Amino acid sequence: FEVHQFVLDDKYNQGDLGYFTFNNYMQYGFWTGYKWLKPKSFYNRINLNLMADYTMMLTPRKYQSAWMRGNVNGQMKNLWQVGVMAMVNKEAHDYYEPRIPGMMVKLPSSWETGFWLYSNSAKKYSARMDFAYRNAAKYKSKNFDIAVGNNYRFSDKLSIDLSSNMQFNNKELGFAFIADAGDSAVFGLRDRRTAENIFSVKYNFNNKMGLNFRLRHYWSKVEYNRFFNLKDDGSVEDMNDVSRNPDNNVNFFNIDMIYTWQFAPGSFINIAWKNSAEFFDQSVNRKYYWNLSHTLNAPQQNSLSVKVIYFLDYLNLRKFNREGRRDKI
Repeated sequence: FEVHQFVLDDKYNQGDLGYFTFNNYMQYGFWTGYKWLKPKSFYNRINLNLMADYTMMLTPRKYQSAWMRGNVNGQMKNLWQVGVMAMVNKEAHDYYEPRIPGMMVKLPSSWETGFWLYSNSAKKYSARMDFAYRNAAKYKSKNFDIAVGNNYRFSDKLSIDLSSNMQFNNKELGFAFIADAGDSAVFGLRDRRTAENIFSVKYNFNNKMGLNFRLRHYWSKVEYNRFFNLKDDGSVEDMNDVSRNPDNNVNFFNIDMIYTWQFAPGSFINIAWKNSAEFFDQSVNRKYYWNLSHTLNAPQQNSLSVKVIYFLDYLNLRKFNREGRRDKI
């Protein structure tokens, strides 16, 4: 059982530590769980979890979101892992999506359900699948998330992995653009399709030296079919005409290959080659392979870097210094 509270004021900024989203909020929540750890006829263990969060803006104090989620998961006798989940989301007040300070949009309440299934990862071949379905009744929004993956281990040294993540969002309410006057935001109902494919290879020469290769293509397109003007109270009203076309088609292609050698305890040499390409346009009617082809033909960026990490043991240095002084005496 756990009860938690997180508080970030409007001066908090962790940008130096990596990716930073937002601050100035309070979050209250709880988690409770129960485990069956004694193996029975068809399972090794079963976990039951229930959790909820309530979030509000810190300054000024304003409601943001609330949700509750539960799941049941476990490991079967054949070492497969299975789970099911359900989630409900209260209407949210989003102060970030409008992109205008002080404005807020009301995102409709929704519910979600899903499952996951992972085969025995100790075998040479293993597979995994995640599926989720979300429904928001207000705009008849239906969203599907599907993730599948395959892993094959040829030996203790070589393994390959291929994964695909797909999202099908229909009639999703989201930001479109800032109005020409700059004082209001235009929102829309949109159909969004996202596909991410990742191919990776790992090879270990020995227990201190290895090579990792990762190839990734990310494609996402969004097509708007209905537009709204955002009102001061966070609700939206229909618009007949808009001044621009916010449809967008985005592609990213990346290759990361990293050689790692641990030449001493805690000390490493990393040699990395990185390749990247980007492709943007508004061709939302094009298919996947057309996008992949144009992305591969786009200008490429390549970089090669070498990083050396050397671990200095203070106790050894101190011991060496003492021995050196004894030799001088």
